[in-house]
Amino acid sequence: MSPEWVTAIATVFTALVIAASALAALFQIRHMRKSNEIAIIDKWTEAIESEQFQQARMFVLRELPRILADPVALRELLWDPVPPEIAPMRTVCNHFESVGAFIKLGSVEARVACELWALVVLECWRGIAPVAAYIRKRYGTDAVWENFEYLAVLAEDYIATHAGNTYPRDTRRMPLDSSLIESLEGNT
Repeated sequence: MSPEWVTAIATVFTALVIAASALAALFQIRHMRKSNEIAIIDKWTEAIESEQFQQARMFVLRELPRILADPVALRELLWDPVPPEIAPMRTVCNHFESVGAFIKLGSVEARVACELWALVVLECWRGIAPVAAYIRKRYGTDAVWENFEYLAVLAEDYIATHAGNTYPRDTRRMPLDSSLIESLEGNT
């Protein structure tokens, strides 16, 4: 075999090894990205399940509407920027603000976050929306909790698109125990 053929074969072999290495690197990067996404989602889940977050969420859903319904009391609050009386809502807002930012920047897939928390995000956004509107107007910027708003839009679209049913079509369902339904409906 001539030296030119040996060189040509070696060049092709080298190109194949480089291509295989590049492909392996791409798979490794994809795997690392998924691992990072799982770690982020795990931290978010831990935060959402925390007692502090659950109390803040219940504040947003139960107490905040009562406070917002009293115009006289609202005028007496010190809006600088968020009155202490409604401060628990910041826990919810700041958490979902960071979730929205991670999604917007591509660190986490929107579909994954919406699959897990779309309903929670949307109910919380609806609870704080009047406060966000007021603070935005007061400070002249839409930047206040804009990533939370972005996440709420994604959640609303996800819910509308999936119509409350994301269960795999070809998978059988477990039989449900209707004893609680029957018990509660029997007492009404």
